[in-house]
Amino acid sequence: MRARIWITSSAVAAVAMTTLAMSPARAEQPTGPKFAMERGHVNTLAGVKNLVDHGGPVLPAADLYAIWWGPASGFPADAQSRMTTFFTGFGSSDLLQIARQYMHGAKPTATYVRAFFDTSTPTAKPSSTGLAAEIKKVLDANKTSADPNGIYVVFTSTFPKGSSYCAWHNGATVNGKAIAEAFMPNPDGVQGCATPNDYPTQLSPISDATRSLADSTSHELMESITDPQPNGNTLAWIDNGGGEIADKCEWLYGGPVSIGGLNWEVQEEWSNAISGCVQYSQP
Repeated sequence: MRARIWITSSAVAAVAMTTLAMSPARAEQPTGPKFAMERGHVNTLAGVKNLVDHGGPVLPAADLYAIWWGPASGFPADAQSRMTTFFTGFGSSDLLQIARQYMHGAKPTATYVRAFFDTSTPTAKPSSTGLAAEIKKVLDANKTSADPNGIYVVFTSTFPKGSSYCAWHNGATVNGKAIAEAFMPNPDGVQGCATPNDYPTQLSPISDATRSLADSTSHELMESITDPQPNGNTLAWIDNGGGEIADKCEWLYGGPVSIGGLNWEVQEEWSNAISGCVQYSQP
């Protein structure tokens, strides 16, 4: 399991490999629309360590599924509509193409397939196996097969008490098929998961909680595409310190990113091509 976690300024920087903490340091202000692509910069806590191909599978043609777990009233009012826009536009974004260098020659694509809804109360103690059980429950209820190219993003109306992460992803097996899963709890009111509002005049009108959801979702989608089964001999792209493509650039931003016709503030991703963090794909 790989998690997007948050740390306070007084937290110890070095943590276990399976919960690799990334620095909350702010990025420099942009000097152009593609500042990060032109210059790039390194998360100093991550260090200059390129991602290593460990031979596991990648997802060059990802299918995206959203599962909304919990009553509709428990989510930010604009979350479902705005995140549908985000998923629909993610496949044509420049952000996704940062992953091309890790796809063994393929151009990555991401297609939003559909959303599922489960209004039952989400679990208070989320786990990889528990999330897989929820995915299976929803698929079975809708008489739908598991998609081996699928990334199933489970949004919950609640946030687990005592958690120090904003989201995480893992691999799972559902109805005999290997899939990628991501857990996205409701960040509303969770200060450590708040995405900074660095470009207030350029960002589209989106609630703070939904902006944070989108930031964490982009993090987990990029990691699920480049390392969908992050365990044992199925590891794909990860550096020798335990960081995946998004972990290494946690909380670094290079300017607004257009996804689905809206401007979002989502973090940068690691590029082996320049050994640094970028906001857009390389030319």
